Amino acid sequence: MNVHGITVLKNEHDVVEETLTKGAEIFDAIYVLDNGSTDGTWEIVQELERRLGAVIVAGREEGPFDNGLRGRVYNQFKERSTPGDWWGKLDADEILIDKPKSFLSEVPDENRRVCSSHYQFYFTDKDLCEWKKDPDAWESKEVEKRLLYYRNNSSELRFIRDDGDLQWGADEHWPRFLYPVYPERIRYKHFQYRSPQQIQKRLDARYEAKRRGASSYPHILIENWVECVALNREEASGLRELDNPPSWRDRIVPSDQLDYDDGTGEYVAREDLLEPLPDPPPRGIINRVLAKINRIFSG
Repeated sequence: MNVHGITVLKNEHDVVEETLTKGAEIFDAIYVLDNGSTDGTWEIVQELERRLGAVIVAGREEGPFDNGLRGRVYNQFKERSTPGDWWGKLDADEILIDKPKSFLSEVPDENRRVCSSHYQFYFTDKDLCEWKKDPDAWESKEVEKRLLYYRNNSSELRFIRDDGDLQWGADEHWPRFLYPVYPERIRYKHFQYRSPQQIQKRLDARYEAKRRGASSYPHILIENWVECVALNREEASGLRELDNPPSWRDRIVPSDQLDYDDGTGEYVAREDLLEPLPDPPPRGIINRVLAKINRIFSG
């Protein structure tokens, strides 16, 4: 069993070397598509491909981001997949807590989808104080040592298993099949807010995309965002969207509202803040699909 990661990134120069280096230790291959970086990210990725055997450059896509880019990456490299392999989404600002190979090896045959449990790390009032003392020193630290306050408040589909019949449309976010989701979630750390400049660039890019008609960021471009950290994504998406460009100052989260990473490897789980796992399909449908697979492999 091999584990393949798909990374679509743009302008993540401050963390991409750290995150992909750690990812290369636990993925058999990470296929990286650059979505038009202008900050040196593209050059870092090319260097990582030369140094790390697991990092494979999928190319560059200069157009606007859409979730179908991952399907195109899969189709570019699907010949490398064998029955039983897993394919997962790995963003450039993420580090896995659970080792995917160990976790996924425990997933039963009837499950071919695995969702995440995301521990979102935020830029807090305490982080702002430290950053103001010496911004360069702050930003030079590893992101796992820089950001220590988090909330476990997000979940989404993250891995799918290829049992030899995986069809992933080049414009699909995920393949459309009815296999039930594994009831346990694989854990990620997510570092999407890392410094005032980085936060502002992230917000500006998403606000501009939204202005042009994109619909991918409703949980980011909302009023009273800090108050919504305790809400799950579905709840937050129903709140009023901003009329004006957001400021990084509105993304400073009070540290006393969050949990603290004390370095012990123990994290506070908040199942009440996670989206429910998708309902399993009817057993009859599952049995028919499994019977079809058995016929294919039995000749």
